[in-house]
Amino acid sequence: MNSPVSKINSKNKKRVQSKYILFLLMIAFLVLNSVIQPPILIGPEDIFKKPNLGVFPEEEKKKKSPTRWGGSSLTQTEKVIQGIPMTVFILGGGAWIYHETIRISSSRIEIIGEDAIKADLKGRVLVEDKENGSTLSALKGDYDKLSDKIVLEGSPRLVYTASDKKKTYISAKRIIRYLEEGKTILEGQIYITNEEVIVIGEDAVYNDQEKTLLLDNKPMLFLENRFLSAEKLTYNTETGEVILDGNAFLVQKTLEDAKDEEDSPKGKFAPGAKKSEAKSKKEDEKKEKVWVRTLSFADQMLRSTKGDIPFTGLRGNAQILREDSEFYADEIRNYTQTGTEEEILEAKKDVRMVDLENKTVISGQYLEHFKDRGYSHITGKPKIEIQNDEGETTTTITSIEIERFEEKKEMVIRGDVLIQSESSKARGEYATYFEEEEKIVLEGDPSLERDGKNLHSGKIIIYPQDDRVILSEGLNIKGSQ
Repeated sequence: MNSPVSKINSKNKKRVQSKYILFLLMIAFLVLNSVIQPPILIGPEDIFKKPNLGVFPEEEKKKKSPTRWGGSSLTQTEKVIQGIPMTVFILGGGAWIYHETIRISSSRIEIIGEDAIKADLKGRVLVEDKENGSTLSALKGDYDKLSDKIVLEGSPRLVYTASDKKKTYISAKRIIRYLEEGKTILEGQIYITNEEVIVIGEDAVYNDQEKTLLLDNKPMLFLENRFLSAEKLTYNTETGEVILDGNAFLVQKTLEDAKDEEDSPKGKFAPGAKKSEAKSKKEDEKKEKVWVRTLSFADQMLRSTKGDIPFTGLRGNAQILREDSEFYADEIRNYTQTGTEEEILEAKKDVRMVDLENKTVISGQYLEHFKDRGYSHITGKPKIEIQNDEGETTTTITSIEIERFEEKKEMVIRGDVLIQSESSKARGEYATYFEEEEKIVLEGDPSLERDGKNLHSGKIIIYPQDDRVILSEGLNIKGSQ
């Protein structure tokens, strides 16, 4: 007959055997399943209420959501970190951690604590933030759950995928990603590339919510045959909008038709100058192309894709300088007109065009230039200044509006026209300035004040460089001294 004590021992033995069998079944399950995915691990509720022992910041006492982690292999060990014994889990073979919805993966991950308070990532590190369209990669990384950040080193790169599937690639020497805040600090030499632009700078900040990257250490931007730089650059990864602030400048090269000798100022302004027979034969032939350099300066330059009509613009003390011309305004905008697909340049406030070859300066408050047609329209107290070879203004023309036709090399001046020179004043309703002939034809009840006389004629022809006037189609002297 078994005693009560022997019965208790028998029951305990059966319990131990049952636990051992259960343990063996768990081991078998783990062996048969190559991917280890531990359950959600949650520390004690007071884990963040413990005294600060130097490992975690005192200010980081807020509760964190559970962390999921896993891999195809798992090793558990004990390490002393900053004098404190800690359990370390070593994950291998496609190891991963989930920080909220952000997936962090690497070839090997060493996790400190069951709740992945900290982690050391080695191998190919990948941070996937699908909600913000951002993916980061590097050769190694340090993950800190309490400060919501991951530090990436070893050729780190940020890739942003826009809604239209276009990608922007950003590389730096070191990248710090604040996971909850959606902010990325890029340190060292910065390179930004996509289908259209290349940006080079130093140190940058990327904001997920605004989709903007800010470089404020004189970055450089390269487009096809164009180079831009400024004190600060803001780039929108979603829209592709670029804004350069502070002493912005642009260097641009364009392929244009080469000019013949007859097109030079000396050739086309020479008395009786005619096109050679050789040139006449070549008129219908394709002209030789040459590279022309253009320099642009402004307080701010931008390429905007917002709204219905994308545009590039210069704001504040805008200047466009070429070998044959200079252009100034407070604001210049270049865009393609919807429907006609014609390229238009629009300038506002204190507009000033200097034609160095034709020795003319056109100014006003508003200008529209239609590139394909070679047509310009100037309003807002427009004025033409005709200069001599020394750059001195000899004749000034004011009116209500001015139109310029590049191909014809003519300017049409309309409304209350006033032509002033050193020796005379002429008035009329409209006039035409023939640039190659350096001749102004004034019409619309024109009159001339000269040598104390007020002369009226059907048409008045003025040669500003010679200070010569011809009155035709009748002459009427209205008064004299």
